[in-house]
Amino acid sequence: MDRLLTGPVPDRTPVAEVDGTTAAGAAVTVLVVTAALDAGARRVLRAEAAGLARRLAAVDRRLVAPLLDHGADAEGRPCLVLPRRGRPLGAAGPVSAAAVAEAAGVYGAGLAALADAGIAGPVPALFKSDVDGVGGVRLGTPVPPALASLAGFDGGHTPPEVLDGGAWTAAAQVFGCASRLWALLTGRPPYLATSTGAPPDFPRGLAPAAAVTALRAGLATDPARRPRTVRAFTAAVVAGLVEPVRPAATAVSTPDRVFGGYLLGEPIGRGATGTVHAGTRCADGAAVAVRLLRAELSRDPDRFRSTTAAVTGLDHPNLVRVHEVLVDRGRVGVVMDLVDGGSLRGVLDRGPLPLGEAAALLAQTAAGLAAGHAAGVVHGDLKPENVLLTGPESARTALLGDFGLATGLVRTPDVAAPEVRRGDRPGTAADVYALGATAYEVLVGQPPTAAPGPARPDGMAGSVWELVASCLHEHPEHRPTAREATRRWAAYTDRAALVDVPLPRRASDPVERPRRPPPAAPAAPVPRESAPPGRRLPLAAWLRWWRSR
Repeated sequence: MDRLLTGPVPDRTPVAEVDGTTAAGAAVTVLVVTAALDAGARRVLRAEAAGLARRLAAVDRRLVAPLLDHGADAEGRPCLVLPRRGRPLGAAGPVSAAAVAEAAGVYGAGLAALADAGIAGPVPALFKSDVDGVGGVRLGTPVPPALASLAGFDGGHTPPEVLDGGAWTAAAQVFGCASRLWALLTGRPPYLATSTGAPPDFPRGLAPAAAVTALRAGLATDPARRPRTVRAFTAAVVAGLVEPVRPAATAVSTPDRVFGGYLLGEPIGRGATGTVHAGTRCADGAAVAVRLLRAELSRDPDRFRSTTAAVTGLDHPNLVRVHEVLVDRGRVGVVMDLVDGGSLRGVLDRGPLPLGEAAALLAQTAAGLAAGHAAGVVHGDLKPENVLLTGPESARTALLGDFGLATGLVRTPDVAAPEVRRGDRPGTAADVYALGATAYEVLVGQPPTAAPGPARPDGMAGSVWELVASCLHEHPEHRPTAREATRRWAAYTDRAALVDVPLPRRASDPVERPRRPPPAAPAAPVPRESAPPGRRLPLAAWLRWWRSR
């Protein structure tokens, strides 16, 4: 092990954590074993540390902090060398629901990556990181079992079956993750170090009921009653934290009901970037949706103006149209179409979709994505929550929203392309990867694993899997374009394949055809000139309109 410089090492606990510096000048955190260990225990710890270091080398360090070195210090005490990590997330008290949603996503991806590497054990705390200049949080370095047993590195988040001598299974990690997230929201863990039984009452008003229900499911005393995987559990928590807001709970105060010429109604949803309100344009009474960005994201309004400039006014039947970006009293608001049919996430909460329905929605989503790409914009955060739906359940139309709004601000590890996880700037191919991850979840009921090249799910037709796998290809240059994905998904609907992707049009362009496609007659398409503007089409009419382009 390289020579280290550390401060005084306290011996009040079996394992001391001190800041140190390597001979090369790198700032590190050093775990020093101060407890007396016999020769056998030292050999076990040394072997476990060596094996852990090898397995962690294959795990993305943007998700999990690595083990830099291990050995003994100048006084012969066993020690582990970790990246300098400071205080864990939540050490200063409860954090926001948006931050917990991001934490849940990181836990889902990070624990899955550890499981793929053969690493199981206590669920680490989260620490702020800045790997390759990309900020965020990541899991702390796991510790060898021999070291964990000395100092209790789970922080009181051990499930009852492990307290009784059982192993750290997938169900046990669901419990540990649920306990960690509970503590982030409330400021304290649900249990004392050795407590079992039903969790205490969750403080009212800190999180939506759906998120609390998901957390309680993860804390079930019986492992068989918990979600089967950490990914399924964290997906439920994230979905609960961004569920539509109950109007009575967060009504807008009277002085703030007018925003830049729009009258704000009650909140209809919220996400990591802010709260969405139903709104009315004061000038003409038009119904709109207004997304008010969080205060910390409103400090750079020019960033959002430049990001949305290319899509503002872009008119396409599968895009949520952005009307304008406003700044009022220091808050940034994005004014867009009001879509009242919920999101694809809400549909998936009831289970995967049959191929025909799934292919239609995916073709429409890909068409909206292709339109944005044609305008020179990368979406940056395509996921089921950003695919909005309109029309009756038997003939839904998908509209892709939030084009470019979350790029660089919100991390969604489950749908991040490999090159994005490596720190590259998201491009159009990364959007196609996210489309593939969404397709996988639509058809299977859960997201794909973060590891490159997920296995073909049982029961999925070979040709369908070929399309999904091509979107999820590890190398961006081997993925199809969004236009190609549109045509290929359309081939799996109950109608003939689409032959082209309509180019987007801006609302300010000369009107040569209606803004939205017309309803179709049974035998032939309705002439374009007779279509009312703003009309949404059922699937059959949408397909006929597209073939007629």
